[in-house]
Parts: sequence; structure tokens; C-alpha cells
Amino acid sequence: RVKDELGMPLLAVVGWDEVDPHVDAYFRYDSQMCKETGRELYGGVAEDGGLLGGTSVYLSDSWIARTAAVVAVDPRGRVGRQELELAKQRGDLCVIHIPA
Repeated sequence: RVKDELGMPLLAVVGWDEVDPHVDAYFRYDSQMCKETGRELYGGVAEDGGLLGGTSVYLSDSWIARTAAVVAVDPRGRVGRQELELAKQRGDLCVIHIPA
């Protein structure tokens, strides 16, 4: 709806090659696997503070340098909450948190 009303293109950051038809473009990152469980890591922050999966792309210094704001729509999962806190801690980024 936002894409249609504002004419804003939609970019997806993904660890796979398929995206939904409404996505205009995508950036594919290399998949990372958890050393302990063997599961794919889609995002979040490691215990040592390193960024994982998609988080390592869209909250990286080089990506943030081209970003006007981060919009977080009521993140409730572990990764979403980590990303929101990391974005807030930066201090150089407009963070819009929308509680649902």
C-alpha cells in the first residue's frame, strides 16, 4: 500500500534468490550458518557484537551512510528487538518505532 500510494520502490535484503512479485529489487547476502546448531542465521547480533545475516547488511556502516531512517513496526521477536536497540544506540540515525 505504501509503495503504491507514495510511488516508493521496495528493496528486499534476502539470503535467497526468490522474492515476491511486489519487490522491485533485492540485495542478496551470503548465508551464514550457526556453528552450534547448523541452522541458517537470518539476522541479529552475535554474543560478541557482530552482526548476522540481513542485519549485517542493512545496519552496517556503509548501508546506514545511505539511509535516512529506520522504521521498526512493533518488532517482537529476538532479531527485531536486537535490530531496534542497535539502531537506537547508533545515535546518527533517525529511528521511527511504530508500536502496534
